[in-house]
Amino acid sequence: MKEINESLKSKNLTQKDYYIKSFSVLKEIFSKDKKYLPSIIALFALSGYTMYNSFVIAVKAAAAKDSFPKFPLFDILMNILILIVIEYVLNLFQSNVISRIDKKNELTKKNILLRSVLLAVVMTFLNNLIKSLKVLGIGVIFVLAYFAAFFRQIYLSRNVSLTTAFEKNIKLLESNRLRIILPLFLVTIISGIMTSTLTAAASVIVLKSLNSAMTVITILIIYRILVGIFEIYKKILGSIIFLNVENNK
Repeated sequence: MKEINESLKSKNLTQKDYYIKSFSVLKEIFSKDKKYLPSIIALFALSGYTMYNSFVIAVKAAAAKDSFPKFPLFDILMNILILIVIEYVLNLFQSNVISRIDKKNELTKKNILLRSVLLAVVMTFLNNLIKSLKVLGIGVIFVLAYFAAFFRQIYLSRNVSLTTAFEKNIKLLESNRLRIILPLFLVTIISGIMTSTLTAAASVIVLKSLNSAMTVITILIIYRILVGIFEIYKKILGSIIFLNVENNK
């Protein structure tokens, strides 16, 4: 981490450098981190298991052209709760990555906890909103990226208020929007293509076979684990870009 920290301070890195250094951090954390990663992967796997009923209902409703499928309340609440917990753990993970690379701890564990819970609730709401808007949801993602691409990293690692974090985010974005938006966008596209293939396969199986529960659940678990790995990588990538831009601003 020391070598990476020094390289982030020396100059503005290229997009290729960001990918390589993020992958190096990912490998190191996977080999040494026993605190966050197992919990994150397990939570994503659990979300794949619990989403089965809602997924089947949604697929069959889409095939029947039913715009208002009825989802069990318990499943809705369970899925939302798991998403909030996942966002919370991802926030803690990102804060930990930044502090490990930057060698600074400006926030107490209590500060990180409170900020993580707040962001977890907000991000879960936004994730559900984006999914419900379908194609229009892509526009929401671009708006968030354009105006607040550095906000999350700042708020989870620096001892500043919400408004100050947003103001600092705006300053860092000056002449640096593509520096952070483009790498994260490309990773998101790759993730979307790979995971969409899995959900498409699961949808076909649901419609063609009545005795396919275990197969579909297995695919959904693999799909969510893959989403989790990409989310972990994106948190590392976003952290590295943030530290590089902040150190050279």
